[in-house]
Amino acid sequence: MNETKPIFENDALSFTRFRRLFYIVTPKETTFEKLESVPNYIDEALPWALVLIFLEFLYSAYKKKKLFRTNDTITSINSGILQQTVKVLSCGCEFTIACWLYENYGFKFLNWDSLLTWIIAFVLVDFTYYWFHRGAHEINFFWAFHQMHHSSEDYNLSTAFRQGMFQGFLASFYSLPEALILPPSVHMAHLGLNKINQFWVHTQVIRNLGPLEHILVTPSHHRVHHGRNPYCIDKNYSGTFIIWDKLFGTFQVEKQEEPVIFGLVHNVNTFDALYLQMFHYTYIFFEKVPSMKTFGDKLKAIFYGPGWFPGTPRMGNLSDIPEVEKNVQKFDPHCPKWIQIYCVLHMIMINLIFAIFLRQRDNMTFVDAFLYALLIMFSIQIIGWFFENKPYAAYCELLRCALLYYWIFERIWPLNTISNIYFNAFFGISTAIWFVKVMSIHSSDKMKTM
Repeated sequence: MNETKPIFENDALSFTRFRRLFYIVTPKETTFEKLESVPNYIDEALPWALVLIFLEFLYSAYKKKKLFRTNDTITSINSGILQQTVKVLSCGCEFTIACWLYENYGFKFLNWDSLLTWIIAFVLVDFTYYWFHRGAHEINFFWAFHQMHHSSEDYNLSTAFRQGMFQGFLASFYSLPEALILPPSVHMAHLGLNKINQFWVHTQVIRNLGPLEHILVTPSHHRVHHGRNPYCIDKNYSGTFIIWDKLFGTFQVEKQEEPVIFGLVHNVNTFDALYLQMFHYTYIFFEKVPSMKTFGDKLKAIFYGPGWFPGTPRMGNLSDIPEVEKNVQKFDPHCPKWIQIYCVLHMIMINLIFAIFLRQRDNMTFVDAFLYALLIMFSIQIIGWFFENKPYAAYCELLRCALLYYWIFERIWPLNTISNIYFNAFFGISTAIWFVKVMSIHSSDKMKTM
C-alpha cells in the first residue's frame, strides 16, 4: 500500500518560508550538494502567497480600494495552478537538459559549496532572467508564452500567479548558457528563489521604497512593466536588481501624474483559462503569418516584436499604441453572488486538489497523473465559463462534481478517512446542487416550447 503524505507540511507557514519570498536567505541554508535535496521553493511558497493575497484583499476592503474582483482574482490564481500542474506532470523535464549539459560539457571549476559560487549564481540567474523576460516581450512567438501574465486588468498579489502554462520551457532555454558553469543544485536553488522573489512586487499597496528603488525591483517599477500606457510598453524587465534595466536602456520610472492602467494593449475580454493561454499562438500562426506575402516577412511575423508589421521597425511603432481611455471600463460581466461564492469555494478546493497532486505524484502512474491534471484543467475551465455565464457551464459542472464524487477519489487519492469524508461531502452536495439546477433548466426549456 502506498504511503500517504499530508496535504500540507507542518512548516508550511514557517517564518523561513516567508522570508524566502523576499530572497532573505543565507548561502548556508540554500546550498545543497545533490539536486534532489533542493526544495521546491515555488510550491513551498504557495501557502504564504495565498495568505498574503487574503491579507491584501482585507486591506483593500478596509481602505475601500477596488483592487480585487472575484472573477479576475480567481482566474489569476487558477492560472498559476494550471502552470504548476503542467510542470508536475512533466516531472520537471524543463531542467533535465541543463543537468545533461553540465554533466557532459560543463566547465566544472565552481565548487557547489563555495560562497563565491553562490554569489555568482545569485547574480547570473538574475542577469539571465532579464534577457529571458526581455525576449518574452520582444519576440512575437516568445510573447505567446508570456502574454498570459499581462492579461489581467487588475494588479494585486494574485496577478503574480497568472502565468503561461508553457513559459517554464521557454525560460529553461535561456538558462542553458549558465548551466555550463553552475553546479545543478546551486543553479536550481537560485532559479526557484529568483522566481518567488517576484511575487511581492505585484501590488499597489506599497507605493515607494525610498533608496531601495535605486537597487531592487520594487512594486513601483513592476507596476510600470504591467502598464498598457504608451510610456510603460517594454520597460522594466528585471527580476531582482533593477540595475539591468538601467544598464540596457529599458528603465522607466512610474509617473505620478499618469496613473498606470493595467492589461494588454488590446485586452482579450474573457476569463476562459485555456483561451487566454493559447489565443496568441493561434493569432500568430493562423492569422498574422498567413497574411504575410513574403517568406522573410513570415519569419519576421514570428521572430520580430508583437507590434511589427511590414514597413515598421523591429518592435513596431510606439505611436501605434493607443492612448489609455479616460474612463476605463474593465471586462466585468454580471455574475450572481451565489455563483461567485461557489467559485471561490471551488477555487480553494482546486488548490487543495493541486496540493494533493503535488504530494502524491510519485505514487501515481503516468495515466493517473495525466487524468488528475486533466481534472484540474477542466475544473479551472468551468470556473471561467461561470464568470461569463456560459449556458453549458452547469452541465459540465454536474459532470465534474459527479466524477469527483464517484470515481476520482477512489482511484487516485490515497487520503485518510476524515479527508475522504470532507471531500466527498463537498462534491456530493455540489453534485446535488447542479443536478437540481440542470433539471430546472430542462423544465424551463420544456415550458418555453409548449
